[in-house]
Amino acid sequence: MAISARPRLVLADLIPGDRVRDTLVVLGYAGLLGRAAQLSARLPFTPIPATGQTFAVLLGGPAAGTRRGAAGMVLFMVAGMIRVPWFAGGLGGFSILASPGVGYIVGFSFAAAVLGMLARRGFERHPLPLILALVAGNAVVYAFSATWLALRLHPDRAQALALESPRSCSGTP
Repeated sequence: MAISARPRLVLADLIPGDRVRDTLVVLGYAGLLGRAAQLSARLPFTPIPATGQTFAVLLGGPAAGTRRGAAGMVLFMVAGMIRVPWFAGGLGGFSILASPGVGYIVGFSFAAAVLGMLARRGFERHPLPLILALVAGNAVVYAFSATWLALRLHPDRAQALALESPRSCSGTP
């Protein structure tokens, strides 16, 4: 006799109404990312400004879930590409693709999906697994951003790690 297990819910699943809820969560997550990008500070030791976006990804990914989190990130990226000025510093448009921080945007998308998947598995329900999930999300972001930064600026390994250290940057240009 097989017992069918219901999938675990994430925070956004607690809001009633499927399509309306999903639409509002995706729009809200994209808006949160856009607003968090405006919390931006240029630092002298890195070409990437520190922003609130990493925090927004780590907060919203588990709450939105895998599909809605990834969809919110895609909406954020597409809207930014069509010149909605919500990348860090009010930038928008395809010129962002030439910046050293575009790896963050790509990394944010994957991190949101990973965090949503981990939330579905219950990682956000207890402190230690939650911390491990957030560290995994940060690792995903930094893997993409460090790779893009290395491809864009051609630093040696030590310079790339120094430019990419968590204390030095956490956002897009």
